[in-house]
Amino acid sequence: METNRPKITESPSIADFRIAEFKCTNFRSYAVADIQFGPKLNCLIGPNGAGKTNILDAMYYLALCRSPLNLKDSRSIRHGESAFALFGRFRGASTPPFSVALAYSEGKTKEVRIDGTPLERLADHIGRVPLIASYPCDTNIIDDGGELKRRFLNAAIAQYDRQHIIDLLKYDRLLRQRNAYLKEGSPDDGLLEVLNAQLDECATPIFKARNGFCNDIKPLLQEFYLRLTDSREAVDIAYKSQLQKGNFLQLLRDAKGSDLQLQYSTVGIHRDNLDLLLDGFPIRAEGSQGQRRSYMIALRLAQLQLLANKIKVAPILLLDDLFDRLDPMRTARLIATVLAPPFQQVILTDTQSERLAETLDYDTEEHQFFNVENGIVTPADI
Repeated sequence: METNRPKITESPSIADFRIAEFKCTNFRSYAVADIQFGPKLNCLIGPNGAGKTNILDAMYYLALCRSPLNLKDSRSIRHGESAFALFGRFRGASTPPFSVALAYSEGKTKEVRIDGTPLERLADHIGRVPLIASYPCDTNIIDDGGELKRRFLNAAIAQYDRQHIIDLLKYDRLLRQRNAYLKEGSPDDGLLEVLNAQLDECATPIFKARNGFCNDIKPLLQEFYLRLTDSREAVDIAYKSQLQKGNFLQLLRDAKGSDLQLQYSTVGIHRDNLDLLLDGFPIRAEGSQGQRRSYMIALRLAQLQLLANKIKVAPILLLDDLFDRLDPMRTARLIATVLAPPFQQVILTDTQSERLAETLDYDTEEHQFFNVENGIVTPADI
């Protein structure tokens, strides 16, 4: 019942933000697409393989300049073509309207233009379009050994902390230098110490940012999971880092012997991990398919709430394959949740219009529906 749902901690004065117009050319299954999205709930409806997820992926590209699955850009080019182009026009209550154009040609670097002006660095764009995406494949993060979890942390923090991107890029560059130096066999202690100090300079703020993010998102995750499931299951998220053991510079010095033997750096934030827990145990071992899916959706909703609190703007929410591994009760709770603040514009996909109409059970005047079939998107009524 509604009285059993916890009150989600949210920041006041969250401004609206949305994508009003979307276009793509030669992106995956689409030769061309042109969609006018509504300000609230937008539903892309069509059979499996129709191209619904490709639209979400294209919008993810416009926000974060990469595929949500971290695929090579060349794999997003339509078969038989040599380039793709994406365009979005965005509106917000607290910012003037602006457009984002992203283009990629095979063998070249991506180019992003804001209102027609090219950006020198892609990193300068991250955070301009606040967007959170939930995919069924998010459950892969649960089974991951660490890389996907670190990628989740990096993408989440980068949307509100641009310095985090700079620190990550610097850390990765220095780590490659240190590993290459270790492979030489007998590195100079003085130069190794310089590299250690430089790594410490950027690793420490990364560690603090990740630790702070996990502390902030934990209660939101717990609240959203309860709102979706109304169950007594306790969920948790715990940040794991070698830097929790002590001073990073000293950890690097202590690891020198093993690093020289193995010829790579064995300590650092590149080995960070997350414990995703259900009733105190790893959810990868204890959770059912429905629990795992519910956990990851709750984590994405918590991520959106945290980002909204940080930037005072409501991010766009993408929900792929709404009914996947969710029972009707949890699906109804999810819809009720995303139709209330801080959620504003939501773009979701499903295969059945009748099922979606029954689940919504709301006045649909503010909802937009689109049929998707064979790479063609058209407005629809349900």
